[in-house]
Amino acid sequence: MKNYLFLCVVFLCLTKAFAQLDPNFLGNAYSGGGDCYVIAIDFTADFEIIFDANFGANDDDGADGITLVMKYNPTYEVGQQGNGLGYAGIMSSIAVEFDTYQNSERGDLASDHIALISNGSTFHSAASNLAGPVSALSTNPNIEDDQFHEIKIAWVAASQTLTVLFDCEERITYTGDLVNTAFNGASQIYLSFADTQDVLDAEICSGDVIDTIDVTYNGAVSYLWSPSEGVSDVFLPDPEFSPTVDTVYSVDIIDSCC
Repeated sequence: MKNYLFLCVVFLCLTKAFAQLDPNFLGNAYSGGGDCYVIAIDFTADFEIIFDANFGANDDDGADGITLVMKYNPTYEVGQQGNGLGYAGIMSSIAVEFDTYQNSERGDLASDHIALISNGSTFHSAASNLAGPVSALSTNPNIEDDQFHEIKIAWVAASQTLTVLFDCEERITYTGDLVNTAFNGASQIYLSFADTQDVLDAEICSGDVIDTIDVTYNGAVSYLWSPSEGVSDVFLPDPEFSPTVDTVYSVDIIDSCC
């Protein structure tokens, strides 16, 4: 997996200032206010969603889990909490469920598990349960271990196949026409998320050095900044920057799943 972060360093002669990152939005993506953004996912094209999740350390009575929800409209919604995982009741949608509490009446496994569910239902016995449940980890029934776990959700449009990987291991594969069966024929689907990576544009004076940039990523095995000019060490997550002209730097971050 490669994550791309971009930093623009503007070289000035007289002033020094720092400003919040001003994002450029593509397609239907937009700011929801504060640090929240809404992005549109196009099911007519391939895509991947990759993120790290920490499910806490309360194994015995920790509850109930999380869901990643994709729905056909951008309206902010929160479904039923508790055994509804904040998803129950959100119609015309699908969700990848990461359930860390066994609700037997809903067909839950005893182990912490993953399922692909739809139409606002968390009952695994219902037709709206598209795939799973399966144990999130094949080697351990518990993911409430206070560790970060990498989750990858991949869609291949040509075969209409959705795959969920947990810690590099494929756990769920589903093939079906989600556009028509789950999203009322809409191919542009919305996913809400919060931005937690704070990378600032920077303005510096001649001879100055920027030493406040740190893109450390949990689980990373290597970093590579480009271009190399004005970078103290291109292999560090937090090098010093000393450009002599306006420069846009980018960094490739490779994790243990490559």
